[in-house]
Amino acid sequence: MPSERPYTEADLTGLKRDDLVRLVQRQQDKWPSGKFQKHKTNMKQMAEALTGPGSLFTTNEPNAHVQHGAAPTASASATSSVQLPILSTSSLQSSPGLPTARNNSNSVHVQGFVPPNTAFGSPAGARCSIKLLIDDIRSTMTTEREKISQDVKVPVRVHISGAWQTNSQDVLNALQSSISAIQGPARIGIDDPENAGYTILLAKISGAAGEAEEGAHPSSIWLNVTQSRSLKFTVSHIGGAKASTKRLRSETPPGTSLEAQSNPSTPRKVNKSQPDALSATELQWITEAANNTPGFEDFKHNQNRRLSNVERASQWRFAAAFSRKYHKNSWPPGIELSGGKTIRKNAIEAALGMKTTMLAQAVNMSRIVEIYSEGEYRATEVVDRVLSAEESGDGSAALVSFLIQWEKDHPVFNSSAQP
Repeated sequence: MPSERPYTEADLTGLKRDDLVRLVQRQQDKWPSGKFQKHKTNMKQMAEALTGPGSLFTTNEPNAHVQHGAAPTASASATSSVQLPILSTSSLQSSPGLPTARNNSNSVHVQGFVPPNTAFGSPAGARCSIKLLIDDIRSTMTTEREKISQDVKVPVRVHISGAWQTNSQDVLNALQSSISAIQGPARIGIDDPENAGYTILLAKISGAAGEAEEGAHPSSIWLNVTQSRSLKFTVSHIGGAKASTKRLRSETPPGTSLEAQSNPSTPRKVNKSQPDALSATELQWITEAANNTPGFEDFKHNQNRRLSNVERASQWRFAAAFSRKYHKNSWPPGIELSGGKTIRKNAIEAALGMKTTMLAQAVNMSRIVEIYSEGEYRATEVVDRVLSAEESGDGSAALVSFLIQWEKDHPVFNSSAQP
């Protein structure tokens, strides 16, 4: 067991409010004054309690060795203050002297995906933000192809040049713990950088709960993070599921549903191969939960109409709060019928009448609004933009773009952030 040590400011670099709450709750008895109340405590207070003089909080994670307010870098000396240039994936793979594939029976490596014992330094220890760009191509008769953007925090290691790498298993674990978790059956892969048109498979998701099959992904694949701090993934069907869906669709006579072609004397069973399908009982329960939530009537009224920024921010808050309350909670006894014991994101989307990308956007935008227009890092520019009562003709695009760029330019623990 690693020994405990005090937190440093580097340990908190890039962490968000929920991350700080988890750190405090891990050792809640060490909160300096009275009972810890997460809803009444801002990020600055939590950071001071974790790292300030006399703090009793400790961690067993390796020392981050990351400068306060800076991206992690690697060097021969942990005290170096030089910020190294960041290389893109393509330049990293072609740079002379950098490692390529090595034969290793314990791990899988291809050009650009290098093992730990190479020119790359050891893992930096800090959990850094990267963006996962997910292309779910599992289109069926009832669902369309989805493209989802999801921010996650994962450990990274840094090359002496400054380029980042992260481990595939850390990324998959972070993805499956997020609101954009992939529901099975499915395969997750990345483009093979050496062979155009081919895919390197990272995991096989077997069930509705989103667990990867044991041994389904290699023990160690290091992925190159692009200069824009992103990774691209493709989600596809397992085996011939997609082809069979197309075949069924082409063989169905016009005006005839697939369900109507089945034997009418045979009781209809829940299709376990389509975990996203809600039973009527589940849909009724989660819909009633939404209807009984204060503010739902206004939320539904404002859908599919032109909104001002302040109205749109209110929509985001409602959707995010409802998702936090019910997502991954257990269904009440007797309600769950479709193969999963917990409430999945498709139930949240059905209750709110939102697509996956819309719900994920609402959760992310609500988080940014909370930090920069309501919290410790409140900024006048953000407040003015969010509270604007002028209706926007371009929907949410302008506000979303503004908030995303603001967060990039003003990271919470960056010394240049505006309070």
